[in-house]
Amino acid sequence: MENKTGKYFKYAIGEIILVVIGILIALQINNANENYKNEKEASFQLSKLKDNLKADKSQLEKAISTDSTIIENLITCVKVLSNDEELSFEEFIDRFQFIYTTNSFNPTRGTFESLISSGKIELITNQELLETLFAYYNNCLLYTSDA
Repeated sequence: MENKTGKYFKYAIGEIILVVIGILIALQINNANENYKNEKEASFQLSKLKDNLKADKSQLEKAISTDSTIIENLITCVKVLSNDEELSFEEFIDRFQFIYTTNSFNPTRGTFESLISSGKIELITNQELLETLFAYYNNCLLYTSDA
């Protein structure tokens, strides 16, 4: 009877060890799967952020171009008013009216705000990138017309 009890005891311990090993393997696989999903989601979100920043860059380049034209027109109008340059009245009025053109910058911050509100901002593990993004969007709030 003692021999059978010892065998059952060894068998039970062996089964427990196998179950524990199986659970550890399953946890490892699950962790690897979760890490893969997080990396894939982070890559997707970073791609969306990149697209948002490209749109912002395009918008700023257009504003800079418009501002350059406004400055050129302003300089021309000042020269005409100080009699250093001559223009027809119509051309002067066209340039003068263009001076009042205003630009507004409305950054595309939907992805960034979505990351913050959903808690997915933690997917971005590059601390320097994260700090730069926060600085950029905080500065955008200071200089945008809808802030």
